[in-house]
Amino acid sequence: MNATHIHLLLTHFPIVGTLITSAIMVWAIVKNNPKFKDFAAGLVIVLAVSAMVVNNTGESAEHTAKKIPGVTKDSIHTHEDAAKPALILTLASGLLCAIYLFFSIRKLPVRKSLFIACTILTVLAFAAMARAGYYGGQIRHTEIAGGATSAAGAIDQTDVED
Repeated sequence: MNATHIHLLLTHFPIVGTLITSAIMVWAIVKNNPKFKDFAAGLVIVLAVSAMVVNNTGESAEHTAKKIPGVTKDSIHTHEDAAKPALILTLASGLLCAIYLFFSIRKLPVRKSLFIACTILTVLAFAAMARAGYYGGQIRHTEIAGGATSAAGAIDQTDVED
């Protein structure tokens, strides 16, 4: 297994993870459940670490993808440009959640407001991660990139039946 495999394997964790964790966070706020708040904050930290791994293996994946016929540098760079803010938001969310956990352990009153901020930042991180994943998928998945193609050639979208 090389860095490209790791990138492709782990790339879904920060995307799906921030979505699921955002839902857990909202539920924890509604139910005012401190254990679920702490659990969700811990998950966000794990997701931030996984996002760093995905980012650090992205360069290797880029070099591999550039060698594949049909892959354009523009599609790779669009994905890369979308991944930067996604990584920053996810890391910021992870850091804020670590601060929240520190405050939670110490039972400091500001932790409730801090958790709401963590939740908002995690939802934003999910949106950015989903955007980066969308552009990443377009690098190789021609079926989602505007016009599907087959081995025989391009398929006109008007020929595709529902």
